[in-house]
Amino acid sequence: MTGRFYIATLKWILDRKPQGTPMANMLIAGHSHSYCLGLPSASADAKPEVVPIAEGFDGLIGPWPRTEVYWDELVRFAKAERREVGLSFLGNEHHAHFLIERAPFDFVLSSDPSEQIESGVPVVPETLVRGVFKNHRDELPRILKKLSDGEVNVLVIGTPPPKKNIADLLTTEPFFIKKLESVGLNADSAKLSPASLQLKLWRVIQDLLEEASMTSGATFFPYPTALISDDGFLRPEYSRNDVTHANAAAGEKILQLLRNRTEIVA
Repeated sequence: MTGRFYIATLKWILDRKPQGTPMANMLIAGHSHSYCLGLPSASADAKPEVVPIAEGFDGLIGPWPRTEVYWDELVRFAKAERREVGLSFLGNEHHAHFLIERAPFDFVLSSDPSEQIESGVPVVPETLVRGVFKNHRDELPRILKKLSDGEVNVLVIGTPPPKKNIADLLTTEPFFIKKLESVGLNADSAKLSPASLQLKLWRVIQDLLEEASMTSGATFFPYPTALISDDGFLRPEYSRNDVTHANAAAGEKILQLLRNRTEIVA
């Protein structure tokens, strides 16, 4: 009777555990938007290594830019240790390709056709925009498949929206300074794409992250609404002093949501 009572009590405790509670020591991995979660950056010749980053979380550091060795090590370790993976994948391509306006355009966002179209500019198919984000379309599903084949549970973490004061931050980024200089411009003379277009492009990337997650058996973890202003931009208090990234305060909010795995609300 004692053994049966123990088993019944244990089952009652487990049944009362909130649905969706994450496993301990989730493994954070991926690109630069994982830095706000505590993942350290690394040099080009760094070897993949698992390091503690926060309570309940480890991170996989490794060579930068990311290599096939990095992704293979992620699969190997996550499978061997039965780790759940929180994956931050790219997320800056809307700025890399479209922040500096070369020729004005707009498009109808398929996930929200009610979004306003800029008047007086050419309207292109969304498929053309998606084609520019080919790494999200092709590379992410390939990586997720490797993890899925290894029976690894993956959460694909949404990336932060654009910043409203982005023009003031251009001079903080060597990447964009060089990009401007290559076309004979500087931070003062460059014309940026309209804010409405930047937000739409970001939403395309989030749609691609979600679609890749769904088709690969992963779970999409949208960027928390608590970190986004009413007009869709990253809240200033969660902005790092650069063009694209969120700060450690934003990272802690995301980690807490990952710990609790509750419905994401403001």
